Amino acid sequence: TAFRNPERHHGLYKISHDIVDGERQASIVPVEFFRRSVHLIPRFGAHAPKDWTSSNV
Repeated sequence: TAFRNPERHHGLYKISHDIVDGERQASIVPVEFFRRSVHLIPRFGAHAPKDWTSSNV
């Protein structure tokens, strides 16, 4: 998705999936194509499940 403005709460940019002709677009990107690190934060509502840890998610 195209970058717009960073989110006001954390200053990070929001991304979303792309839809073409009603179908979600996807592709597998080789790790060698990454030029810098990224932080992906899930959208899970007001609270994250308490049983989630870095070991099981």
